[in-house]
Amino acid sequence: MPEDEGKNGNRWTDEASVLFKRIGWEKIADSNIDIEGVDGQQHGIDSLFRYRDGLHQSLEGVFVEAKRYRTTSFNRAKLLDWVDRLHEKMTELRRSGPFNSQYPAMGESTSRNGLLVLWFHDLENYPRFRSTLTESMQTVKTTRRRGSIGSPSRLFVLENEAILRLCSLLQAVQEWNNTNKADSAASGRLKFFYPSALDFGHPSQLTEVLNIEGLFSKCVLAKSRELDARSSQIVDADVVFYFGHLDLQSFQRLRSALLELGMAQSDHNLYIYLYQRDDDFRKIEPDVKKLFEDDQYHKVQLKTMDRFGDLPSWVKNEAGE
Repeated sequence: MPEDEGKNGNRWTDEASVLFKRIGWEKIADSNIDIEGVDGQQHGIDSLFRYRDGLHQSLEGVFVEAKRYRTTSFNRAKLLDWVDRLHEKMTELRRSGPFNSQYPAMGESTSRNGLLVLWFHDLENYPRFRSTLTESMQTVKTTRRRGSIGSPSRLFVLENEAILRLCSLLQAVQEWNNTNKADSAASGRLKFFYPSALDFGHPSQLTEVLNIEGLFSKCVLAKSRELDARSSQIVDADVVFYFGHLDLQSFQRLRSALLELGMAQSDHNLYIYLYQRDDDFRKIEPDVKKLFEDDQYHKVQLKTMDRFGDLPSWVKNEAGE
């Protein structure tokens, strides 16, 4: 039996589903389902999701394939095969009458997204293996493929580093919500910020749903409210989850982006959650804070996200429920 099948493979499918439900995606049907495609053949899909995209204001369907593998068993041909098979399944199922009638929630969505979620479980080998994976991903076209129904499919690959980064973001969101949940009238719950999009004719949006692009972004924006300890008043808070480099030039670009996207607002509190680690950052930290304080933020605070070397316990516990 191939390594990515069986009990451990099913377990990883459940664990990956925990992450996607945590970012507000709606799970459609059970895991590990077989569906008849337009070719009359059965096609197995690990899981189906959909979500309301805060940027495009569209319902986005996602076909998820979860692969649990060992680094020493991987090669570029394997990745290419996984991507091709996922694209083939999407092409067959999107045009399938049985699929659209059995899962109307997907039929009502723009089911153009395929997400290959790779977990390499021999974690001690992963750091030196990652360059091999990166090179393989650069040679395999994953982002856009022409679908047989006229609209392009969007294929994404999420692997250990990005998965653990997502866990860090979700941990920080949960801690924020727990800290501010008693503030009154749900004022403390954090919502992701999507700037206005002139091309799509939509104003800015606040939602608890993270879109698929956010899984790969170096900067995830959010807003909330909190109780100010000094004034005992509810105040607005701008929150940035930042995964980029910790040098002054990078923060200058971040500041420019916040201004350009209409995120920065004076008299708000600003929290920047940092993911990267750099012992030398302390030398420029005052300059970074001043950079944003010049925008007349009421308070600027730099916070550190937790980093994980393995899936956190809450993923494993929720997957076992």
